[in-house]
Amino acid sequence: MQLLRLDLLAVRNLSEARIDCHPRANIFYGQNGSGKTSLLEGLALLSRGRSFRQRDARSIINHQAESLVVSARCQQSGNGNQPVPFTVGISRSRAGQPQARHNGALVASAMELSALLPLQVIEPQSFQLLEGGPLQRRQFIDWGVFHVEQRYRGHWLAYQRGLKQRNELLRRGRISDDLIAPWSALLAEHGSAIGGYRADYLAALTPFVDQQLKRFGALGNVVLIYQPGWSGEHGSLAEALAAGLEREKRRGVTLSGPHRAELKVAIDGRPAAEVMSRGELKLLVYALKLGQAELFAARCGEPCVLAIDDLPAELDYRHRGQVLAAIAGLGGQSFITGVDWADFAPFTAEIGAATLFHVEQGAIRAAD
Repeated sequence: MQLLRLDLLAVRNLSEARIDCHPRANIFYGQNGSGKTSLLEGLALLSRGRSFRQRDARSIINHQAESLVVSARCQQSGNGNQPVPFTVGISRSRAGQPQARHNGALVASAMELSALLPLQVIEPQSFQLLEGGPLQRRQFIDWGVFHVEQRYRGHWLAYQRGLKQRNELLRRGRISDDLIAPWSALLAEHGSAIGGYRADYLAALTPFVDQQLKRFGALGNVVLIYQPGWSGEHGSLAEALAAGLEREKRRGVTLSGPHRAELKVAIDGRPAAEVMSRGELKLLVYALKLGQAELFAARCGEPCVLAIDDLPAELDYRHRGQVLAAIAGLGGQSFITGVDWADFAPFTAEIGAATLFHVEQGAIRAAD
């Protein structure tokens, strides 16, 4: 999977930009506020239907424009490794809903966009994966399972619909058990499948994370522990939902299920966020996300695209080179930002083939 050309119109301070993309590393450098992160936001919008900084795409429309557009010419491997070209684009106006197209045909959902252009993002707020709440860690798992297990999507959509209906019933207060029973059964069926896929995925991911950690030196023994979102004393999700029904009626919300799952990231038996320095946490986030990218390539037959914002920040000289070498080792396409080219210049061997871009006051040009 790679982008051949990326066009952005009215994305924050990028009034108009066209980038001929390198199949491997694309490095963008320039002062803060020049438009580097805006470019990566546009790339995320093209892949996910939203920015990684703010959920509402209207907030990233250039203040002098009424709408934004991001589009790309791409190609992916086909049968016999013959590249298959395609186009994908998304537009968003201040007044309307986002509209995405694939080869000119409307794309129905952000889920379809993600399948077309798998994008792994690493940015300063990625620390929340370890320091934030369970939602960030569930999203981390779901990105991986979504892309490597096709059956997961159907279970996830069915579970979300069932959860919404069951919560609406619980909020009503006095309801009969017979009325809520079908929704409990639906949640038990699809929630159990979700939990199983997530646990299997983390078991498959662990050796890839370990391999990435070895590149960065000894950080300790890191263990990923999945907690499915219901008490083990009840056994199955169906039993947990039945046992907790009266409490759920009082609270007006479903309290058991994969929507309450947690991923514990422990190092030498203690929470990583409590025992690791800021720099070590960033390396661990890189190991987790690059491990995901490596597993994606192993399962899907081609690499995903990487978008990495402000890579040099909080990485010392040695680890900066190790991370850049790990990215190059994946063999995929990357879009990497930093303030100063001098932060990258000593690592040309680790970076490998690349195109450099200078970003200044909303203008992007290939550097000499």
